[in-house]
Amino acid sequence: MRVFENISRGRAISLFLLVYGLVALYPSLRNLLLPLNGQLVPGQWYTEYNNYVIFKQSFWHLWQGLDLYAPYAQEHYDLFKYTPTFALLFAPFACLPDAIGLVLWNALNVLLPLWALSRLLPSKGQVLLALSLFAIPEVLTSAFNSQSNGLVVGLLLVALGDMQRERWGRASWMIALSATIKLFGVLFFALYLLRLDAWRQWVKHAFAAAIVLLGLPILLGWDSLAQYGSYADLLSRDHSGELKHSIFGWMQSWLGSVGIDAGLADSGFKTLGLMLGLAIQLIPLLRAKWGQQLLPYAASWLMFMVLFNHMAESASFVVAIMGIVLYLMVKSEPTYPYFSKSVWVAMALLLFGTLLGPSDLYPKSIREFIVLKAQLKTFPVVLFWVMAWWDSIKKGPQ
Repeated sequence: MRVFENISRGRAISLFLLVYGLVALYPSLRNLLLPLNGQLVPGQWYTEYNNYVIFKQSFWHLWQGLDLYAPYAQEHYDLFKYTPTFALLFAPFACLPDAIGLVLWNALNVLLPLWALSRLLPSKGQVLLALSLFAIPEVLTSAFNSQSNGLVVGLLLVALGDMQRERWGRASWMIALSATIKLFGVLFFALYLLRLDAWRQWVKHAFAAAIVLLGLPILLGWDSLAQYGSYADLLSRDHSGELKHSIFGWMQSWLGSVGIDAGLADSGFKTLGLMLGLAIQLIPLLRAKWGQQLLPYAASWLMFMVLFNHMAESASFVVAIMGIVLYLMVKSEPTYPYFSKSVWVAMALLLFGTLLGPSDLYPKSIREFIVLKAQLKTFPVVLFWVMAWWDSIKKGPQ
């Protein structure tokens, strides 16, 4: 990857915008041009950008005073699973024609996390260019699904940059805003525990952000707050026995292959596993220092959010991949990626298992083995999570 060493910062930014502009545009145009899909639900026809339609319609349902969390099979399949605040904040996209709104939505989800990464380590622009190309498969997967995961991780990375600069107010608002989209974003507040000397500042900003953001639907009337009752009911019914692409799914696959039935799909085991994982994830707080370990520790949290979500889908992995890109940026030299042999091995596993495992690069039988049976989409992320976690305990990346 030394080819990136001699690229100027300006040219790197231009290449970066060109490549990722196309990454954002292609899935949008492809999904807009494909015919309606009639195979998902008998008698119903849906677009190929169903998640975007869910988000768009959620705003109009909120505007009309309808239950956000009821099924609307005539409009889209699946349910809206986000907060009423997110439905309200989607208004700028909902008011646009799909041909414009979808492109802008995907562009936001693709470009925001990469822009935020460039702010964290501005001296490593060439390294970001190289590693961001490495992340394209997961970015595309999220964009093809019109998902919000890029926006979530982008907001968390913006917050991380503000933490570096001790801008506690905006950092708290960014984390709280991410949590109105995906609840796991609230875990990023754990990074503040590295700076207990500033606890008064970030606690007051965090509470203010939570109150204001959760209360925003009041703008459409006090009745809008009743939506939170339906939202709580939706969350209480989320007790799926599936494990999908989580650390639990990986353990079940590997233990099952040697004849061990760990019962990991049981809700009690999942809860116990989550609590144990959270306890392990908090250990670096005992030793980590703000200046040295903030970035690798933040990277480990981004991976943790995906690995310990038993319902993690393929489109969610962009959050973990951005954490891995951040971790690799921290470990690399300023002008080109240079890593130890163990990191290169982990990167190879990540490329051929996590990133390319679900692709048509492999025949269907091999693809199913990689992604489903062997859970090799998840395993490389586990390796990077352990490495970032360990670097968070040491004096810093070596």
